[in-house]
This record gives sequence, structure tokens and C-alpha cells, in this order.
Amino acid sequence: MENNRRFIEETFPVKEVGAESSREKHIRHGHIS
Repeated sequence: MENNRRFIEETFPVKEVGAESSREKHIRHGHIS
């Protein structure tokens, strides 16, 4: 149980960071949404 919870906590922030960096790339490319 403890190990599983830690896995989820580590996985979710990675998805959030991935979405943020994707948006940053679009903004730097000149695509404003």
C-alpha cells in the first residue's frame, strides 16, 4: 500500500510538469492560446 501511494504521488506531478513544458514550448514558438 505504502509503495503504491508513493508511485501515484510521483507519477501525477510528472504528468502535470509534462503538460506545463508542452505549453511553454507552444508559447515560445509563438502560439498563444
